[in-house]
Amino acid sequence: MPSRQQHGTTKTRQAGATAIEFAIMFPLFLTVFYGIVCYAVILLDKQALSTMASEAARAAIAATDENGVRTQIANVIDAHAWIADRISNCDDSGDYYTRVDDRLQICLQATPVPMPTINLGIISLPPSQEELKAMLRSSASVLWQPST
Repeated sequence: MPSRQQHGTTKTRQAGATAIEFAIMFPLFLTVFYGIVCYAVILLDKQALSTMASEAARAAIAATDENGVRTQIANVIDAHAWIADRISNCDDSGDYYTRVDDRLQICLQATPVPMPTINLGIISLPPSQEELKAMLRSSASVLWQPST
């Protein structure tokens, strides 16, 4: 006959185990969820930039002069109002495009959405500002000759 010197049943000894497991797993779950949200926002911006760059290149073909190119690109950017205020050109020239011979190279970049940073030692969520700026850049090239 087994001795009855145990002070509780298995059920009462395991009552706090669920709370401890939750306390261990919940921060991990939140970190993974935050990483998914961060990268979803980054990919949404990247997709919008790619779409805008290709739309701007297509619209620029219809322009007859360089002022028309600027207008067409500005119209495309303004059509995406949710991101338009964060769009800038890729260099310090002031224009969204550069012209080399008969090609227009349209380059757009977006300022990243400010998000709190979680530094995990190995990686940080979201990535650093330098990495984000490199990610949030898109360009398109098109053949274009102004009307004479």
